[in-house]
Amino acid sequence: MVIKVSDESVTVETNTKATVEVMVTSDTKFSKNGAPAAPGDLHIGDRVVIHTMPMKDGKLMAHTVQIGVAKASMQSQ
Repeated sequence: MVIKVSDESVTVETNTKATVEVMVTSDTKFSKNGAPAAPGDLHIGDRVVIHTMPMKDGKLMAHTVQIGVAKASMQSQ
């Protein structure tokens, strides 16, 4: 789940509750529901699948970001 979004990176909390920052560039491809998307379509709370490649400095660079649907809050149920 996305917990932070900036122009340079996306920070996610994994299923194991680890926090991972992934760098994004103009080459990163975004999609939502199988259609092309823009970085601005990504919001805190969104579920994502990010395919990365390691950089020489040890950081992760996003190759693709697939945006899913945000999990429903307990209040709306």
